[in-house]
Amino acid sequence: MILAGKVIKQELTPSLIMEYTVLCPNGQVLYPVYISGGGGSARNFQHTPYREGADVIVCALGRRGQAPYYILSGLFDPTDEQQINITTPVVDEYSTVNAGDHAIRNGSSTLVLSDVGRAALTAPSINLQLRGGTLRISQQRLADNQLLNAAATIETLVSYIGELNAKIDLLVQSQIAAAPAIAAAYSAAAAAATAAGNPPLATLLTEQAAAATSATNALAASPPLEQAASIELSLNMATNQHIRVP
Repeated sequence: MILAGKVIKQELTPSLIMEYTVLCPNGQVLYPVYISGGGGSARNFQHTPYREGADVIVCALGRRGQAPYYILSGLFDPTDEQQINITTPVVDEYSTVNAGDHAIRNGSSTLVLSDVGRAALTAPSINLQLRGGTLRISQQRLADNQLLNAAATIETLVSYIGELNAKIDLLVQSQIAAAPAIAAAYSAAAAAATAAGNPPLATLLTEQAAAATSATNALAASPPLEQAASIELSLNMATNQHIRVP
């Protein structure tokens, strides 16, 4: 028997099956009413969003038009915002099934398409398998950035850091080796300035000789730069091993 009516109540059972109550124009109340092709169990579950106020076509499978009843199709009521569960904020995990959601569950994998502005895909592992084309993720129509390939980026950075370390080491060793000659040159120039009767210049050259010696001593005592191999290890440890991209 085919009946028409309006959804006046919906509730989610402990086994995650959506049950509806439908009121027919003649006053007949149909309960429980299930969704054709949906429903299921805690392991395999599908819910199509019919909410209170929706006009539906119901099929009665029992004898003489009795239960069980199943919704064959219907007209969604866009003005009805009633939900049977609390809608969680966007920043939280979305784990409930609302009356206005389209939810599909198979084992530990769940896909929820919500009418409150989100889609949630939950599973132990998720594979997005492209055969060509591009995976585009946008916000407010903008998708201007690209992902860096971690392996290639780390290899490039480590190679460049290794070259910098090598050149800095050469400069440090050159500075340390030249320091005595530089200090001696400053001292000789200071002595010449003193002999020429220019005490201010002699004082300045003496101070520069002392500053050069002090800077060289500090450079020689400073700890060595972190080696490129150590940096590479740290970067590899910092990569997110739960995300894989081409």
